[in-house]
Amino acid sequence: MAALRTAYPPSTLSPAQLRNLLRRSADDIGLTGFDYDHGFGIVDPPAVLRLLDRADARPLRIGEHVSGHLAETLDTQMFKLSVGTALNIALDGPTGADFDIYVRKGQEPTVTEYDYRGYTTTADEKLRISPLEPGDYYVLVRSYRGGGDFLLSASID
Repeated sequence: MAALRTAYPPSTLSPAQLRNLLRRSADDIGLTGFDYDHGFGIVDPPAVLRLLDRADARPLRIGEHVSGHLAETLDTQMFKLSVGTALNIALDGPTGADFDIYVRKGQEPTVTEYDYRGYTTTADEKLRISPLEPGDYYVLVRSYRGGGDFLLSASID
């Protein structure tokens, strides 16, 4: 981790961003997600580096549809959008899978730190955020079960 911090100083990768990368890339042991026996799991440096290779959140513009693919359970993709009013987010995923969306203002969300979350037992999610504070919002699409292609969109009222 010291070598990682040397390669990515705080001016390039903030402490909060590094913490989120470590949490998202940890080899989860024990209960799914955070637990008091194992925290977020075992640090996985190669996984951190893979996330850093794609650390830039893909832009998502209002009214635009973006497609993606989650290869397996616990795979994720991050998106960023700038908004100024009520926001609607829709996720259309494959039959038989269970995808979730997590949204956080100003920072990348994790499965434990988020402002809003869509929660169903399918890969189709809809989330409405109102009233909305203007700013940048990050959207995390995560496979809870299964994999496949998805379509993500955002609209405002």
